[in-house]
Amino acid sequence: MAEKNEEEKAPSSPENLTCPLCLDIFDGATILTSCGHTFCRKCLKNYDLSHQDLDHMICPLCRKITKLSANRVDDFLTNVTVNGLVDDYHAKRGGMNAAQEMRPKCTACKFRRDAVSFRRTCSNFMCEKCLDCHQNLTVVFEGHEIVSIQDVISGKVIVGHQSKKCCIHEQENKDMFCEDGKVHVCFKCVIVGHQNHKIKNQADFKQELRLKVNDLVQRCATKKSELEKNIQNVEEQRHEVYTAVQRLLDDVSQAYSIKTNELEENHRDLIERINAVKRSFDDDLNV
Repeated sequence: MAEKNEEEKAPSSPENLTCPLCLDIFDGATILTSCGHTFCRKCLKNYDLSHQDLDHMICPLCRKITKLSANRVDDFLTNVTVNGLVDDYHAKRGGMNAAQEMRPKCTACKFRRDAVSFRRTCSNFMCEKCLDCHQNLTVVFEGHEIVSIQDVISGKVIVGHQSKKCCIHEQENKDMFCEDGKVHVCFKCVIVGHQNHKIKNQADFKQELRLKVNDLVQRCATKKSELEKNIQNVEEQRHEVYTAVQRLLDDVSQAYSIKTNELEENHRDLIERINAVKRSFDDDLNV
């Protein structure tokens, strides 16, 4: 009973499925290639609106720079794994109705059209146009398994992280990761199509990811500390500059006041002397 309660509670706590910008469940999870951080595509577009003068995007979390193409955010890669987890989360919370409301979008192209099929081999949703291209390029996509979106919505086909079985060798688990192809494969796939590729088992791959994430977290913490110190130094220097400028202004005002008083005193003295000469001249004439 306790285990069942834990399973029922799990979907209501999607800490790992929350966008750092809007603090809501990911909507069209999109990855920044420079650092690997993921955000909602619409959040990145809104964020980009205030930085249209830049040819790059600064990650809101780690400040790493990702170059922008002419299409800007539209050309960023979709995080298929996170989107699959989001789909699973919504399916667990509301079953078929929730999955229908999600209306999966195409993850094979940048246009985010409604998906009509799911490519299990690559874990991609496909719109009608992408499906047509896929079916026409038989040499490139030979052996790829495609299922209808209705089968996904109805639950007949499981997508996301729950799909652990190889779609080509259905009895085998996808317990290896091909770094060259960036895809999870079974050992038979390695023998057939990935002989010269760099292969890692899932445990090593996950551990390596954890280490990379931990390293990034530590580096971010260090950079944050350095940045805070730099900000403090800048504030101190700015205060010193403002103080020096104010002191200089005070000195100028004081010098101006002194010189003004001296000029006024000299002016009065000259006027008095001139008047004295005039009076003396008048007295001489009167005599």
